[in-house]
Amino acid sequence: MNPALVRTILKDRGLTFCVTDPDLRVIEAEDVMGLLPQGAINLSLFEIIPELKGHSRALSDLLTGKQKRFELIGMPCTTREGENIYSRFIAFPHTGPHDEIAGLIILIQIENDNDRPGESLVLPTGELDRPRKGLKRSDHPLQATRAELRSFDEMKAKFIALASHELRSPLTVIAGYLELLLDGDADRLNKLQRDYLKIIQNSTRQLLATTNDLLDLMRLDAGRVELILQPTDLAALLRTVIADRIPEVEARGQQLAVEITEDLPLVLCDRLRARQILGNLITNAIHCTPPGGYITITLEQAPEANNVVIGVQDGNISLAPAEPESTLGKLVARSSNASPMMQEGLGLQIARALARLHGGKVWIENPNGQGVTVYVSFPIPECHLKSHRS
Repeated sequence: MNPALVRTILKDRGLTFCVTDPDLRVIEAEDVMGLLPQGAINLSLFEIIPELKGHSRALSDLLTGKQKRFELIGMPCTTREGENIYSRFIAFPHTGPHDEIAGLIILIQIENDNDRPGESLVLPTGELDRPRKGLKRSDHPLQATRAELRSFDEMKAKFIALASHELRSPLTVIAGYLELLLDGDADRLNKLQRDYLKIIQNSTRQLLATTNDLLDLMRLDAGRVELILQPTDLAALLRTVIADRIPEVEARGQQLAVEITEDLPLVLCDRLRARQILGNLITNAIHCTPPGGYITITLEQAPEANNVVIGVQDGNISLAPAEPESTLGKLVARSSNASPMMQEGLGLQIARALARLHGGKVWIENPNGQGVTVYVSFPIPECHLKSHRS
């Protein structure tokens, strides 16, 4: 079809469209209505339409074939000319030459006033029309403020990503040279020098871990984390993660109790990301527990029998009972000899986001105000659930 004719039809219908690849990067666009930023090609869909960050799961379901269509009605938009409008957002998958899902087709249509919810009935005298127009005029400053805040959020995200990448390279180099000094020059260093270098090494590793956590959090917020799901023995995975943390537990003089229910069904998870979830929960408990304190880890099937649940209880933090899930972002180590560290807060936020991607969740319980238990659940696939019951 003639491109000029296509643009005419799109303009008549108030339509903008774009096509993405499987990573949700824009590879084609036709924007006669000015609803997309300049240079949208090769940008992430979440960069050009930040309002979609809260719907990354639905878009992921489109890409995996779990959902055929996703629609948002009344989505606020600001055109390139600065006009604040409402639009209808529609997304559906497109297929490649071998019928594989090759990305998404996105349609954005400007809504007419009569299409807005609650605006279809107008009195003949126009009495309802006047206050509605007044409200729309009053809404313009709010829309401008929202656009400005959105711009600040984008600037903050880009700054954090850039700063994290810039920090990671020199920190990796420092960590490498410290390891060479401690392993290769053992005879040249006295005990005090080695102690100082180990302090520097531990601090460098902590900064590097925090930097990696920041990058992970940015990827999760942008919906750019993909899972490779496979049937997994969670008990075996948990034992591996615990074994990696034993040296730190022993170095702090803590005691670790592990209770694993035998003969559990397999769960469907990304093994690398599941290790990250479990590692973050256990590391947080280690840093929250004072020397000589107890850490308890449990693994069992939930009473409703469709989830496997891991609980990690620390021996120090005291919070109000029934603390809401939002506390996870603020749950950081507070022990008598350690200051609060951002790494724990980031680790739990990442664990919660990754658990949700798996179809599970993270929550906390603090029934008696002494010690907090952080739980994470992983869903059991229906096929493994049936075979386990039989």
